[in-house]
Parts: sequence; structure tokens; C-alpha cells
Amino acid sequence: MTLGAGDRVAVLAASYDDAAPSTTVRPIAELSEWEAPEAEMPGERRVLILGWNHRVPALMGEFASYPRERYFIDIVSQVTASKREKRIAVEEFPKSRLEIRQLEFDYTVPAFLESVDPAAYDNVVLVTSERLKPGSESDARVILGYLLLREIVGKEKGRPPVLVELSDPSNAELFEKRSGEILLSSLIVSRMLARVALRRELRVVFDELFSSGGCEILFRRIGEYGSAGSIRQQNDLASTNGERTFADLERAADAQGEIAIGVRRSGQGRTPHGGVELNPKRDETMRLSDGDELIVLAAAES
Repeated sequence: MTLGAGDRVAVLAASYDDAAPSTTVRPIAELSEWEAPEAEMPGERRVLILGWNHRVPALMGEFASYPRERYFIDIVSQVTASKREKRIAVEEFPKSRLEIRQLEFDYTVPAFLESVDPAAYDNVVLVTSERLKPGSESDARVILGYLLLREIVGKEKGRPPVLVELSDPSNAELFEKRSGEILLSSLIVSRMLARVALRRELRVVFDELFSSGGCEILFRRIGEYGSAGSIRQQNDLASTNGERTFADLERAADAQGEIAIGVRRSGQGRTPHGGVELNPKRDETMRLSDGDELIVLAAAES
């Protein structure tokens, strides 16, 4: 890649001051080309969406942007099926890879929720409702649905991962010791708006990261970079005591067209940050196992 005088580099840093150009930048060593680890993606995936709002059609468009997968999606809401179908129909995305079924019932009624067998899905998403007052009332319904879901599915090892959308950040504290991922959509949008208001050039970065078809944030097991013999011969990630620097991980990711932005340590899913460390010091020695993960920015697979 050749950069010109007017080009800009996107930098991940803790503050604007830390993003200032370094005066000690050294030439980057030439990197050998390594084969990228193959991500194991199922050809078909069943998704259960509990609730309805104006963001659900956009979610359908994101699912449709993955050409190697086919989705069977069940949407449960008290909003009429015909209204939801009309709203999704006007979205401009290929619908051939999506098989959407609209179900009309109240998912907070245990018998109704049991009827769809939530444990049979690969993923479950609970979204806030626009029919209720934003905040406590809407979140209360989502939380009730989550508790019922956990009671029905139980604690089996193979239970589907759950993504919960909340509108009130204070309600996230209720999930600190519970499994599942929490998404505070209103908080994310407000922070993105503030960032773009202060730095307009960040808009194109957010568009690339959060729109369908752009680059994605992926988690790659450290073992995927160090298991192949050709990689071990490079002696970049191979180590007898499991110690590597983040600069080693950056080089391994860069050699296959990825950008390393952090690590996630295994077995820390219930800690406040889930074992995630973004932008660690490049020369800091890190003791990592093959089960730990490298967080990278990578182009979406076509």
C-alpha cells in the first residue's frame, strides 16, 4: 500500500492526545504471506427474534449480506404479521437467503414461548418494543422475556446464545452476573453522534464498520495463527512458554490482511469487560493460550 500526502490513517487510542503521530516510528519489517485461518461458519442458521421495532428490518438486511449462509428467522411480536411483512418488503436487500416466518403472540406468556422451542435455535435476540413507553416499561418486558427464556431453555451447555437490547443503561446492571450479551442501542447511537459531531472524518470509519458489506470485527483463536507448521517456522507466534508481544500478533494479522486491535482471554466471560483488552502496549509481554482470541478488523467475506 502506498500512502500519499493527503491520505489519513485511522488510529485506535485511549484519547486524542495519544493519537498524535509518533516521532519514533521505525520501518516495518517485510512480512511473509501466510494462509488465513478458515472460519468455521454454518451453512444454515436458525434465529429467533422476540419483539419488533424499526431496527429489525435493518437487521434482516445485515443477515442477507452474508452470501455463504442461509437464515431461517422467526419473528415473534404482537404487532400484526401483515404490517411487519410490508415493512420488510420495502427494504432493498436480497431476500433469497432469508426465510422469515412472522408469528403473532405474546412471548411473555410461558406457554406461548415454549411452543416455539427456543432451545432449537442457534441464536435468540430480544429487542425493545416501540409499542411501549421507552425506558423502564419497554425494558421490563424484555427482561421478563429473558427470564422466561432462561427458565425454559435451562442451563444446558448447548443452549443458544442470547442478545438482549435495552434502552435504559441503568438496567444493564441486572445482567452483570447473567449469561448473554447486552446491547444499549440508544447509548451506542448517542456516542457515535457525539464522536461524528466532534470529528466529522470519523463518519466514514463508522460507516465502514457498522454498515453491511464493510469490514467486520472478528475474534480469531490464537491457536489458529500458531498451529500451522509454516507459521511456527517464522517463530513469530511460536513460543515454548506461551509468551508473545502484541507486536507479534499484529504482524501475524497484518500478513493476512487483518488489523489486530486487541485480545480476549478465555474463561472471563463473566468479568466486567469479558476478558477483552483493546489496544494493549505493543512491546508488553503477554502470556496467552491457544484458547485466547485475537480481535481483528477484517474485510467481510464475499
